[in-house]
Amino acid sequence: MKKTLVLLIAIGLFCPRLFGQDPTLLENEWYLEKIIMASEEYERPYSDFEALFNASSETLVVFHPYCEEGFESLIEYEGEDIFTIDDGGVALIGICGDPDVNAFMQLHYQVYLEGEIAKNPFSYTIEDDGSHKTLTVSNADGDLAIYGDQLLNSEAFTALPLQLYPNPTTDFSFVKAQSGLLNYQLFDLNGRLVAEQQLSGTETRLDLSELPAALYFLRVQSEKATHTYKVVKQ
Repeated sequence: MKKTLVLLIAIGLFCPRLFGQDPTLLENEWYLEKIIMASEEYERPYSDFEALFNASSETLVVFHPYCEEGFESLIEYEGEDIFTIDDGGVALIGICGDPDVNAFMQLHYQVYLEGEIAKNPFSYTIEDDGSHKTLTVSNADGDLAIYGDQLLNSEAFTALPLQLYPNPTTDFSFVKAQSGLLNYQLFDLNGRLVAEQQLSGTETRLDLSELPAALYFLRVQSEKATHTYKVVKQ
């Protein structure tokens, strides 16, 4: 009996990962609210689109129910607010063909994996205002995935009063806003800046004719707000 007790004490001293996880992390199902990469914010493509984070004592699951797509990886807790995951993991290939949805899911995965390489270590914080819990996960590059313990409704995702057309496009898109436009920046899926322009007035033309066919993220700043939109170049 004494030997068993000594062994248990030794495990507790030298394996903090067994005791590091926050019960709040494990007890809640977490719904993605937004992603922040290189200071750019990316919101869900649709207000009712579910992107889930579920952690247990052994596994991490990132899953998108509507598309039946996600991945699962073994997880190890290195302290009270730090964890690592295995490279690769088990991927479930989904059924969605919507390019906006697929691009957003890829951004979600990129918080955790670069290809099959895990972006370890990850830190997390949990905040509770009494009615809503917020989980923020940060990878080694400083990218953030922000989750809540409930699925936010569409009122929480009010976009800049702006028209973007045509979208998809082959050469040009037009931007029209209710207030004066200040500038725009265009990024590819890897977060690289591919075009930018200072603006005036309430309308402008976006020239994509020299860019390869792909999905891009357009950041538009007006006199009243800044927002990011998805642009499909065919």
